[in-house]
Amino acid sequence: MLYLTNMPTLRLEFSASGWFLIIPFLNLCAVSLILATFTCRFVFPLVSLEGQKLWLIGVLPMRRGRLLLAKFAFSMTVTLLVAVGSMSLAAYMLHLDVIWTTIHLVVTFGICFGLCGFSVGIGARLPVFGQTNVARIANGLGGTLNLLASVALVALVLAGVGVATWRCRNLSPNTLPDARSLLLCAASIATSIAAGLWALRMGARHFDRVQV
Repeated sequence: MLYLTNMPTLRLEFSASGWFLIIPFLNLCAVSLILATFTCRFVFPLVSLEGQKLWLIGVLPMRRGRLLLAKFAFSMTVTLLVAVGSMSLAAYMLHLDVIWTTIHLVVTFGICFGLCGFSVGIGARLPVFGQTNVARIANGLGGTLNLLASVALVALVLAGVGVATWRCRNLSPNTLPDARSLLLCAASIATSIAAGLWALRMGARHFDRVQV
């Protein structure tokens, strides 16, 4: 937040030499990578911490998968508040165009969905029920795989958005996205959401059968 609020003091000519689009994209990269480490550190261990109380959850008249949905909703709420708030402030400070602001916010939503889906889903697929230390849970095998998968997902999504940004920087004199750039961004968002849904489904199927 300190960085975002002090961006105007850098005195860069954002409208010159393509910086008008590059700086917001770099902000999106920074926020996305921070989200990846945040979810791996704090969201991934949530399912494992239920290990000692899982017997109680098992006697409730509901599927365990609903517990994963609750944790996913909780993590989505927190990450969206932080990420969308940061990206909105960045767009406001840079006077970013409404279209690009909307694209960055929707991409941020897609990244939050994918990362939270990975952390909850992989956390349910590779839980560490016998451990109560959050740091050890996050640094275990499952946490490491989740971190690698999260970084790979962020890199894939940002690659699509980056290509769209570079196309507009070179091809569009008014810096507005063309149809192909919008399609690239839409494909990146769809990939992130699909990956999150797949991870959640995989984790729910295993979590419903796990014995503690």
